[in-house]
Amino acid sequence: MDPNLVRDMMAQLGLTSSDFDTLRGLTSSAPNAPPRIHPGMAPDELDTAIRNYKKWHEKDRLIPPEPAPHIPVQILLSNHASARRTQEQGEASTEGVYTRMTISGFPKHSSTVPLEDLRLITFAQMLVRNVHKGRYLLCRTIAPFARMSAIQTVIEDPEGIAGVLSIYNFPTAFHCSTKHLDSLFPIGSIFAIREPTFKMPAQGTDPIVRVDSPTDIQLIGAHSTILHDVSWRTGSRVPRSPTMTDTVEGWKSKGNIYFKNSLWFPAAVAYSHGLELDPNATVLRANRAEAYLRMGFYSGTLVDARRVCSDPGVSNTIREKALYREARAEYARGDYVEAEKRFKEWQQFHPEDSDVKEWIARSQARSKERRTGVYNWTRLFEMSKSDVNLDVADYQGPIEVSRFQHRGGGRGIAATKDITVGELLLVSKAFVSISSDDLKNAKEVMVSVDLITSKANTPTQSAVVSYVTEKIYGNPDLHDLVFGLYAGQYYPPPPPSYPPTLPCDPLPVNPLSPTVNIDIAQLEAICAHNQFNSIPLHAQPLGGVEKDNIDSWTGFYLLPALFNHSCVANATWTCIGDVMAIRATQPIKASEEVTLHYTTELSYEKRRQMLQQQYMITLCDCWLCRDDRADGKTALAKREELVDQLLQGGLRRSQPISSFRTFQKNLSSTYAVTRGSVRPAMSLAHQATAAKLSDRKTLTAFKQYVEETIKALATLGLVVSNMETTQSSQTLEVSEFSRLPPTISFHQPTLIILQLVHEYLDIDDRLNATRWLRVAKWLVNAAVGGDSELFMLITADLLDELYLREFARSVL
Repeated sequence: MDPNLVRDMMAQLGLTSSDFDTLRGLTSSAPNAPPRIHPGMAPDELDTAIRNYKKWHEKDRLIPPEPAPHIPVQILLSNHASARRTQEQGEASTEGVYTRMTISGFPKHSSTVPLEDLRLITFAQMLVRNVHKGRYLLCRTIAPFARMSAIQTVIEDPEGIAGVLSIYNFPTAFHCSTKHLDSLFPIGSIFAIREPTFKMPAQGTDPIVRVDSPTDIQLIGAHSTILHDVSWRTGSRVPRSPTMTDTVEGWKSKGNIYFKNSLWFPAAVAYSHGLELDPNATVLRANRAEAYLRMGFYSGTLVDARRVCSDPGVSNTIREKALYREARAEYARGDYVEAEKRFKEWQQFHPEDSDVKEWIARSQARSKERRTGVYNWTRLFEMSKSDVNLDVADYQGPIEVSRFQHRGGGRGIAATKDITVGELLLVSKAFVSISSDDLKNAKEVMVSVDLITSKANTPTQSAVVSYVTEKIYGNPDLHDLVFGLYAGQYYPPPPPSYPPTLPCDPLPVNPLSPTVNIDIAQLEAICAHNQFNSIPLHAQPLGGVEKDNIDSWTGFYLLPALFNHSCVANATWTCIGDVMAIRATQPIKASEEVTLHYTTELSYEKRRQMLQQQYMITLCDCWLCRDDRADGKTALAKREELVDQLLQGGLRRSQPISSFRTFQKNLSSTYAVTRGSVRPAMSLAHQATAAKLSDRKTLTAFKQYVEETIKALATLGLVVSNMETTQSSQTLEVSEFSRLPPTISFHQPTLIILQLVHEYLDIDDRLNATRWLRVAKWLVNAAVGGDSELFMLITADLLDELYLREFARSVL
């Protein structure tokens, strides 16, 4: 572009020629910007980009801190206005979704120092690529916030120097609207940022003040002592800033307006400003308790509601409202006994209220679930179809946290008594769970690239850290439950016992001055090592689950995260809605470690890759992996090649049976002859051969089909013994199964068995069809619980596709 034209355009913005030279210098420094990572990269391209980004990051960290270049405030405001318009246009549009990308998993600082122990710093004193420990930045917003990878705005310090502020993980701000942002942080909002980080952005060229932990920000009211003797060079009021109220009644009115518009957090902030003026404003505290309840800030609800109830001067109406909120918060926190007491206390004032009777019944039901471990799994499965957030109590069976020095974190889960197959070991509600449905109304999709795992996260995985942060922010007494989990080799090992001892009383919540410190870098590591990626249990067709569906749900659980991995685990987990149930898949002796399989890939190489990429496990020491490695690299490579050939259609049913026998022989040759029967990849070969034999309508072929099917099950670890040979085939009793397959979930063997049932019915052998159907039911119920009705629901699609529904109804 013509330089004279550029100068004319800048003059319209009030910029000087020196400003032009500064901007030209900034542009020329673009080669120092980080490598670009964008959505839609091919896997190989993304791998290269991540490696390059890590190299850039390490190189950038070696650059000494230096003063920031001056960027004229008009340019900052102009650039920011463009980003804001983009978001507003996106919200107004009925089409299109923006994809945002951010980088996570790199070192970052979160402050633990109280604000009163820090000294003031200004932009002029700050250095780029530096964490300013021992200092705090006082600033105010001079532009409305916009959502990008973070929520972002332009700020100025008291000296009038401006800069860009990016805030990550702020409660209620993930995918929020501009209306919500304007209510939460109107122009002119004053912040104190503890130990601010001034750095180059993850994707961009201009330095920013980056805040990763929302607990590093304090919202400063007009009467705060921190503003004493502070004057703003650009004037006492920011242009276009709304007139802020200065009275308790004014803040109450503003909070009520926000509340009526379902803006719960802005309402809580407004009530908090009023309480700063008058801590005894009971009505504001009662209102804030309700706002907290709507957001899931149950600790804050309890503290506020209890204080209201203890006020001798409060009216009966306000006290009763606070008591009801206290009861609901106790219920949401899982203290069902205390919740029942509070609901019954409230019932004394409202004996005919039907809602409170329902709450009392629910509290009693949850207490019974926690005490007995008895659940109506069929009802829960049906409810999960419409809402994955189920109302159930946690249950801990005959297990405990124990030391296992050879494990990551030095601990694991052990049995406290001898355990039988199918026994319920644990039921756990997700600490947070995120499905694609939770994000579907957003006008943007957030995707993060995790430098810890060196992979791109799915949208639901990308949201986990923000969701967990928000829950801790509003429930600070839960902090140690999360931070007592394993965070990887770069953090101190977690304590040997779990769960930690929690405070007897809930901790207060103050959005103006957070009462907890959240270390985001450690939290990112905890989430990377402990989140579960699966989908809630549902009926599956013959084709299985689409990858898009697998990637559409992420759960973060607490105690389940302490189960260590084994490819031949002795327990299995399933999710009904957001509720995880863990059951034994084989007999477990007292004090023996209880393990889960993090992956059910059949080939060693795919298991190894999955464990390393998803869970940072570099070497699995289970007996299956040891046996696979003992087969040698050459055999493993050949096995992998053959399995890929089979999965890609290398064997077609039109080929002669000899081709299938040859393939079996070649695949079998990759296993040492001394190995046992568990050879997972061989199951695929036996299934393919069985499918071929099912096309040949002779008695001999059918017997061979049954033999191949039994071998397919045996190579997965589901052994059929004491077979009786009849004229048509083999028979067995259900009791002859002593364990579930250790290498895979119940879905695949259930499919194999139901296909066998179909073939038996095809030759009108109802006796064996019935026996095998009962085996399938035993498998499902041992893994999931429930009864015949739940089995029918879970296998509904398979039963329909195999024309087995009516037969199953008549038999079961």
